[in-house]
Amino acid sequence: MESEGAPARHFLIPRRYVVVIMLCFVAVSAVITRDCTLIAAQYFVDDMFANFTKDNRTDDDCMHLNDTRRPVFAFKKINMKRYHWNKKNYIDLNTFFYLGYGLSHLPSGIVSDKYGAKHVIEAALVSMALTSMFTPFLIVQTHGSPTVVTIIRFFLGLCEGTLMPGAVSMIAHWVPRRERATLTTIGGCGVNIGVLISQGATEIIMMKSSDWTLPFYLYGGVTLGLLLLWHLLVYSNPHRDPHINPVERFYLDTEMSAIVDHKNKNIPICRILCTLDVWSLSVIIGAYILMYVYLIGHLRVYLSDVLKLHIGDRGIWTAIPFGVMIVTGFVMAIISDWAVNSGLVNVVMMRKVCTNIGKVERGVLETTHPTVDRLQRCMGPAVYTLAASYAGCNRHLSVVMFIIATALMGSSLAGFRLIILEISPNYSGSVGAFCNSIGIILASFTPKFVAWVVPNVTQDVHHAMKKTARDATILWPTPNPTGPIFTTETLPPSLLINAGVNIVLTVPSKSEIPMSNFASSLSITMPPARWAKLYKFQLYFFT
Repeated sequence: MESEGAPARHFLIPRRYVVVIMLCFVAVSAVITRDCTLIAAQYFVDDMFANFTKDNRTDDDCMHLNDTRRPVFAFKKINMKRYHWNKKNYIDLNTFFYLGYGLSHLPSGIVSDKYGAKHVIEAALVSMALTSMFTPFLIVQTHGSPTVVTIIRFFLGLCEGTLMPGAVSMIAHWVPRRERATLTTIGGCGVNIGVLISQGATEIIMMKSSDWTLPFYLYGGVTLGLLLLWHLLVYSNPHRDPHINPVERFYLDTEMSAIVDHKNKNIPICRILCTLDVWSLSVIIGAYILMYVYLIGHLRVYLSDVLKLHIGDRGIWTAIPFGVMIVTGFVMAIISDWAVNSGLVNVVMMRKVCTNIGKVERGVLETTHPTVDRLQRCMGPAVYTLAASYAGCNRHLSVVMFIIATALMGSSLAGFRLIILEISPNYSGSVGAFCNSIGIILASFTPKFVAWVVPNVTQDVHHAMKKTARDATILWPTPNPTGPIFTTETLPPSLLINAGVNIVLTVPSKSEIPMSNFASSLSITMPPARWAKLYKFQLYFFT
């Protein structure tokens, strides 16, 4: 049990740094545990590494590339039985994981704010470790039953869904305003580090060890070790930590006493859900999550099915963009804290800059200057995901375009993620849980939507998907940490969004739609063949 008011003992490293570094490790553990099942399950699918139809093969304009995938060799190399899954079984793994992930958000956020986040995260780590270590046994015993593996994924989603609200609540109690961007980015970058490790190392471990079960046991053991360190080193707030230096405790109290209450409290959930800023922030975060979730899955498929990369090369090439995202996130976080602490800009403006730098599209910045207007046309992940398809069969150029897109996305981590801590620091776990859960639950249907939009994945289809993304954006309102800011703007009737998959929103309105103060943009594209059906869907909602 955590004890409040225990005598302080000196500790070499500032405790707030220990907390955010441990949060980073927790995020890494969560991602590698989550992705391990997906990476192993791709070998359960009979046609995962083959072109899916005869029509697909004739349309594929990258047939001249040396196909290095070698599916049969890879299958035998990891010593796995054939379980004869189809693509739908594989897609369901992501769908049910994100569904469970989103459902557990709000309860864990409320508990974290009310009682402290330490034990919430401990429970999640225990569940993750045991689930990871028992997954291979259950798969073998049930002969790879898709239903059993899907249930495991749903349960894992419930477990990992408690981590994000707990982490946000922990940061709110430990991170002072002067260091908020940098320390929050250290804690949050664990997600991208985890993606980098899982995409780059998990398949290599399977190949080198000739055992597909090894990563499950390895990652489960690492998570148990992390649990022990977490229990010994981390406390929910500075007043419960017996190891904190008195000087650091005084500093944190001075910086945060007026904005954060470390005592147990009741959560005004109804007031939170009725706040316009919270709903505005949920739209921004939901848009980012849709783009991020799509990119994680889409890039692997593109490199395998279009550019025909071998499994080892594909993992490394997929990991590189997320490594760049980590670097840009750190750079923008350091610049953000420096600019705010130096008085160069206020907090609101800095958060908007960081949120928009990777998502600026024409029309967001009000200017008539032709140079600035041209510059806006060259910014935003949508431009570079589109350019990746125009790169044709050039593997290196395609990956470079994806790297630029993810690099721009990285700057958003020092933007809207920090707004959660600023609009409601005492209830940040609950606010973050609500804002995140909407995007996560929507993301649970993204794999099915992608499969519906793109049943056959070729370079031609990807080009058609991204073709209309260039100037198509939807702009989201940005909440103001000190109060709502809304100005009247207009948006043309036809909208497109770009999150990598690609949805068309057609608003058959009279002429224009009044909108609020726009800050962040998301672009999604889709093949013309699907427009008619989706157009009817949108007519129903927007008329």
